[in-house]
Amino acid sequence: DGQATRCLAHVSENSVRADAGAGPRAGPEARDVPGEGLVPEIVLRAVLSGGVAAPAESCTRGGSYWTGDTAKPILLRDPADRGAGVRTVIVGGNYPSLAVVRVPISRRAGGAFVLASLRRDYFTLEDILTFETVGQTLGVAFAHQRAQWALRERVKELTCLYGIAAVAGRPRVALDDCLREIAALLPPAWQYPEITAARITLDGREYLTHGFTDAPDRLSARIVVNGAERGAVDVVYTRSAPGKDHDPFLDEERSLITEVGRRVSLIVERSEADLEAARLQEQLRHAERLATVGQLSAGVAHELNEPLAAVLGFAELVKAAPDLPGAAADDVDRIIKAALHAREIIRKLMIFTRQMPTTKVACDLNQIIREGLYFLESRCRTQGIEVKRHLEEDLPLVMADPSQIQQALVNLVVNAIQAMPAGGALKVDTRSEADRVVFAVEDTGPGMTPDVQRKLFTPFFTTKDVGQGTGLGLAVVHGIVTAHGGTVDVRSGVGTGSTFEIAIPIGRSAPAGPVEAR
Repeated sequence: DGQATRCLAHVSENSVRADAGAGPRAGPEARDVPGEGLVPEIVLRAVLSGGVAAPAESCTRGGSYWTGDTAKPILLRDPADRGAGVRTVIVGGNYPSLAVVRVPISRRAGGAFVLASLRRDYFTLEDILTFETVGQTLGVAFAHQRAQWALRERVKELTCLYGIAAVAGRPRVALDDCLREIAALLPPAWQYPEITAARITLDGREYLTHGFTDAPDRLSARIVVNGAERGAVDVVYTRSAPGKDHDPFLDEERSLITEVGRRVSLIVERSEADLEAARLQEQLRHAERLATVGQLSAGVAHELNEPLAAVLGFAELVKAAPDLPGAAADDVDRIIKAALHAREIIRKLMIFTRQMPTTKVACDLNQIIREGLYFLESRCRTQGIEVKRHLEEDLPLVMADPSQIQQALVNLVVNAIQAMPAGGALKVDTRSEADRVVFAVEDTGPGMTPDVQRKLFTPFFTTKDVGQGTGLGLAVVHGIVTAHGGTVDVRSGVGTGSTFEIAIPIGRSAPAGPVEAR
């Protein structure tokens, strides 16, 4: 009859929204009441929580409240104030007849619609029961809509987790690529993917999706690997979420990002464990190769020493003959030169296999380097190589065999010279570190690939042309350094030159005198 108006108030487990402003009234007595509410918020809360205590005739079994005279008081229990007990409330207002009909959605959420009339005792019980049927129908529709929405969100979350598992399960995928793909999987799993961006941070490296910015609406989860925090997974809304004036993220999204952080942590941990296992396996294979070559080299060196000494000795006797023709003398010189070269190879083999005794004495590493460079600086000048020395003063003495340390230096410097045929810079420096002394040889050559670096200390491995090297120089360096209890560190990259760092323990308590290398 144009004398009733309606509104809908939605109440969830945490909040109530009473959009119950009175609309324009129809009829001869109609007038606008801007902003006036049809029903107080406390009444809505009480109805939705079953808190209307009296009068009993104003309440239905379905939990709805109705009255034909809003000037009469009603007794309410306010669920928002548990300690207040029962309160007397007069709804009042411009509408004498009022009905608040429940819309049941779920145990944790519900709603109501409010009807009001200017006529006193306008609604009947039959009207209210009819309205409750409408409310139940609306509740079913709302519950169905919520279920469909929840299902879509759950499917998005499971799709994200499945995608992460698929990325992690692919063999031989670099960790960087893996994290980049996981970051791209995150935005579609959120409620508003069109404004969602993600970032994964690991050890200072960032893997971002398009449009990521440090926005205030953010969810984060830590990346913890072996008990240490290494980074985080961040998801942000790049602008305000539609219709959200409070926390824009769902509880399910909070659980999801926590799970993503846990899975990324496991992926990083597994990747690093695989790399470490591969490194240890390669070390084991390298050690086995060195052991095999060492045993073979030791036997070959001993077997060749005696016949080589005979060749060299008889060649020198022939050369000493007074009536030796000139052409024959030249041939004998070639024999002697080749025999000396072979003897040098055998000597290197014996150093590599640690068959030669080591005489360790307290020595000054700076002095050894000065003496070693003295014989090589003229060769460097000839090839246009500038030699730079930075030797730290007052270095601690080391227990070492001076001739073998000098041999290691010479091998490194010769390698550096051969790496710079067109000239360059050669830098040699020394420094002390805690319980060891370090000397480094750095060149500006073409550098080395990772594959070459892995094979550097393998005996007879060489990148030089045939006849230009034996492939024993760095293997001998490695043998000498390890015999002294030291380490060799190599830093190199294609186009960036190479640096070899040799660390020798100070060994203050080491005995002086002959000590056999082990």
